[in-house]
Amino acid sequence: SDDEEYDEEYGYAGSLFADQKWDDDDDEADRVYNAIDNRMDEKRKEKREAK
Repeated sequence: SDDEEYDEEYGYAGSLFADQKWDDDDDEADRVYNAIDNRMDEKRKEKREAK
């Protein structure tokens, strides 16, 4: 069962999505999240430099 593979401290031992195939939607989601991360980094940098 899945409960046997779960560790309180480290979570699941295996990949939960190992049997899923990567597709174009996954690529698009990665691009969107990376763009958001980059913009958040820029805003933090601007805030630091404004001090």
